[in-house]
Amino acid sequence: MGDLCCNKCRNKVKGFAWVTSCSHFFCDDDGQQAFKEGLSTCPVCNTELSQKFDAIRMNTNPQESYRSMVLAGLSPDIVLEVATRAISFFTFQVSFELAFQEHKSAKGVAKMDQAYQALFAQSQTEIEKVNAQNRELREQYAKLQGELHNVQEQLGDRTRQYHRLQVSSLSQLRCSPHLNHCRRCMIRCGALPWARITPKTQIPARSPSR
Repeated sequence: MGDLCCNKCRNKVKGFAWVTSCSHFFCDDDGQQAFKEGLSTCPVCNTELSQKFDAIRMNTNPQESYRSMVLAGLSPDIVLEVATRAISFFTFQVSFELAFQEHKSAKGVAKMDQAYQALFAQSQTEIEKVNAQNRELREQYAKLQGELHNVQEQLGDRTRQYHRLQVSSLSQLRCSPHLNHCRRCMIRCGALPWARITPKTQIPARSPSR
């Protein structure tokens, strides 16, 4: 099976480690820091560790010679009891690590869900703001369209009035005999150099008065 993790720093432990009678497990650095000054309290559960073997330093990968001698001479009952306790310790540590990782994952999921909810609320606020601005711009556009339509109608009315006045003025000028006489006089004296006397517009000479 895999290596156990330190119950404090959560790193996998290889080599020397510290174990406690309350079934907690520490890497060598954290164990020496916790127990080097004779502290009698577990850093995880605060259990009193007053007995000599309540916290010991051990090698997680002992040499072959140590493995062959550590249980030599003990009765099978003691060997089975020691092995059972060791397996129970290992099983507890695996379950403890799984529970920690599940708790960490649950906290991470909750944090992500909270961040998602905050981001969703912010995006909804921004969308509502943009929609409001869009509605306002549409209203302004419709208002400008109406004003443009009115201006175009007024311009059309003014243009038609101007054309009617122009036609009416030209008609009056053409029908005015006084204006025709003045025009002939101006043509005769050269006041209108651009106009030439045509046979139709040539003014006959006055007969000498009798």
